[in-house]
Amino acid sequence: MAALETPLSPVKINAVAMRGVNDDEISDMARLTLDYPMHVRFIELMPLNGDTDGSRFKSLFIPGKEILERAQEDSVTSPR
Repeated sequence: MAALETPLSPVKINAVAMRGVNDDEISDMARLTLDYPMHVRFIELMPLNGDTDGSRFKSLFIPGKEILERAQEDSVTSPR
């Protein structure tokens, strides 16, 4: 949270959401924006070289619509 003590405001966080890796943290990261002067941008995973058949990408990929739905549902229903 040291970034909040700098003159840079708002603090901006970019997060690549990946199924089974950090998708359980989507609502927590979204909730940060309710408590602190932060902007969180969730980025869809992009396929990179080395995943020649796309299998790893497909298993980790979360579409933006699902990310948004999960962030909105959880941040509204979960206590801060």
